[in-house]
Amino acid sequence: MIKKIIEECQVIGVEVIATICDQGAANRAAINSLLRDTAEYLQTQGIENRYHGFLIKKQEVVPLYDVPHLFKGIRNNLMKYNARFTQNDVIKVAKWEHIEKFYLLDTMDPTRLCVKLTDAHIYAKHMNKMKVSLMTQVFSWNVGSLMKRISQWNIESDCKLPREAEETADLILFLDSLFDSLNGNSRSAPISKPFKAGVTSTSPHKLSWTDAIRLLQSLKFCDHEKSVQVPSVVNLVKTLKGFLYLRSKLVLRMEYFLPRAFNQDCVENFFAAIRSYGRRNVSPNVPHFIASFKSLVVNNYMSSHSPSANCEEDFTTGVLDNLKSFLLNQDLPGVEPLEPAVAVEVPVSAIAYKRSPVASSTVAYFAGYIGKKMIKKTKGCESCNNKLSYSDGNVPMEVIEARQYPGSKLYRPGSYLFFICGQVLSRSLYIIPRHCAKDKLSDFLLTHLMHTLNFNSFNCPSHPNLGKLIVSFLVRCILYFWCKQVNRILTGKDTKFERFLKLTSNLSLVDPIKLHAHNLHLQKCKYKK
Repeated sequence: MIKKIIEECQVIGVEVIATICDQGAANRAAINSLLRDTAEYLQTQGIENRYHGFLIKKQEVVPLYDVPHLFKGIRNNLMKYNARFTQNDVIKVAKWEHIEKFYLLDTMDPTRLCVKLTDAHIYAKHMNKMKVSLMTQVFSWNVGSLMKRISQWNIESDCKLPREAEETADLILFLDSLFDSLNGNSRSAPISKPFKAGVTSTSPHKLSWTDAIRLLQSLKFCDHEKSVQVPSVVNLVKTLKGFLYLRSKLVLRMEYFLPRAFNQDCVENFFAAIRSYGRRNVSPNVPHFIASFKSLVVNNYMSSHSPSANCEEDFTTGVLDNLKSFLLNQDLPGVEPLEPAVAVEVPVSAIAYKRSPVASSTVAYFAGYIGKKMIKKTKGCESCNNKLSYSDGNVPMEVIEARQYPGSKLYRPGSYLFFICGQVLSRSLYIIPRHCAKDKLSDFLLTHLMHTLNFNSFNCPSHPNLGKLIVSFLVRCILYFWCKQVNRILTGKDTKFERFLKLTSNLSLVDPIKLHAHNLHLQKCKYKK
């Protein structure tokens, strides 16, 4: 069937240069059979086999494996076995338990370093192993660089990262860079991802892929000192060699090519659309498949949107009154506003508690984000920049340095900006859950913080309202962050709050809304059982 389809493509003038498939046993057997047929044919003709792929009517087709499937396979094996590899002539060992400890260390405080990581990324029982984003967000620059830096810290915790975690971080950084080089979707690469670009005759892909093949050939998964054969590693090496071969052929005919074009997403999306047509068409026969395909073509190409439901258009906005009030800043009857004059006492224990080194570094990174936004608003005012960035050396810069991409420049906050951001975080996260049912909460927070803390030292002659801009932006960010956390707890997507409750001795300082959301989720789970 593969040969027949490629021949039909050749008849209509389409030149097939590669095939892509996953690692199914039938797919691998088909590829091996095609390669073997080509080798036997060349041998009978007395021709030396210098081809990397197989021949269909004297045109070479290079077999590749779907890159996301390969990386997911490596992730799944790393969850079960330790990975031993050689990098720069040094033997290293990567362990999944280091990633688990890093995740637990990151979830000990309300502030987070890697906010995208959840239990679904780390633990097999919560994981959707087919989802690519769960793999890429673990094998990322942020996780690898931060793990490498934090493993060098002396943190007193049961989740302390051992020094050996640095070797796991090296493997994560390698896989992140390799995935970027195979996922380029534009001619030029972004500053933060130098390998995520089109392949050209001068791009660094050739050297990168050659080094990657050398490392992958040394990569062994070990189970109690016994090596385990992993098809994902073997097939990734074959795929890299295939890309190197394609590069040598294609860069002579075109200016560049995009590695992301070589995947099977289009086929998977097409089959998913067929299966989902008519709600559940998971096992269609030939007539059903043809009928569904025709309907999808008509619906998607003959109309700009899906047909409307069988009801008249409803212009009622009653259920959206709260949203309308928020957008237009209007008062609603029956909603009690939180007057700015109302005094709110924040206990000293909620303000002056000692943050962990990870949490302090996270606040510094957040302060750098605020400082960068303010510099943009003041259009690079030198006076404002000096006030925001002046430091006496007490700001923890480790996370900022670790997350610094080559060629990018993260903002380094000053001592007072770091102090202010920490104070605003502590006060706001105490006030918001205890007054979130009131109207005009953001106005109250703005007034309360402006009277409680001194933002005037940020102002300069050209920008006398910079302090107010800072606190306004802080309030917006914190409100969004808090609402997102509550929603994730309510839906069961953020289980770290349960671990946080077990580690907390003073429940009076626990966010009551998050606690209520957690209890509602438990009741929902109990009802489903």
